[in-house]
Amino acid sequence: MADELKLFRQSSLGLAYVINENIQVRHPTLGEICDFGESEYYSMATALTCNPSAYKVALYDMGFDFTTLGEFDFFIMMS
Repeated sequence: MADELKLFRQSSLGLAYVINENIQVRHPTLGEICDFGESEYYSMATALTCNPSAYKVALYDMGFDFTTLGEFDFFIMMS
């Protein structure tokens, strides 16, 4: 499990928090967000962090009940 204090501290220093040999977490700089594109960045962040209840109407229109849709299944649908 990630140590939240280390995660926040290392991110504020611009360092990555290593979860395992394949995954590192750090906050992007404003320059990196600008280079990537602000709209694209927020769109990606929203897709990675949203949950089914945030898309109740869209899921209903597609024939899904947001209360029975699992978060992982929803993540797969979003990606």
